[in-house]
Amino acid sequence: MRRKSCNLVLAALAAATVLLGSVAAVLPVYRAHEKAAALALEIAEAKHAAAATAAVQKQIEIARQEESMLTERRRREPTISDTLFVLTHLLPDDAWLSDLRISGAEVQLLGVAASASDLIGLLDRSQRFTDASFRASLTRDQRLNRERFNIGARIAPARGG
Repeated sequence: MRRKSCNLVLAALAAATVLLGSVAAVLPVYRAHEKAAALALEIAEAKHAAAATAAVQKQIEIARQEESMLTERRRREPTISDTLFVLTHLLPDDAWLSDLRISGAEVQLLGVAASASDLIGLLDRSQRFTDASFRASLTRDQRLNRERFNIGARIAPARGG
């Protein structure tokens, strides 16, 4: 009987050894699998954050390009205040404007002057305006002894930088 109980103990110890060996062999694999899953989750989160960062960087780049485009446009195209400044200094003192319209690259002047034809020459000789022409027939204002005019011209792009 002693031999039987010894065999049972040995069998139990052998089974325990096999079980512990199996656990010892599987445990590192299980832990490695858990670590791999955690790392995969971290990588997915990092990829998501990187994609979000890339999207924000793209928006920043688009905004910079738009700002650059607007800055370049502002540099090339004269402002309304620049156009008014030039007209104020270009037109003679005997020319009076009753209406001034600036629309895009076009300017329209309505008013009276001693010689409206001279205004066309002044505008054409300036570096700010091109293609000056009468938009309506000249009429003589008998009361003021001046010519009524309606002149249109294109605003030239700014020169230089």
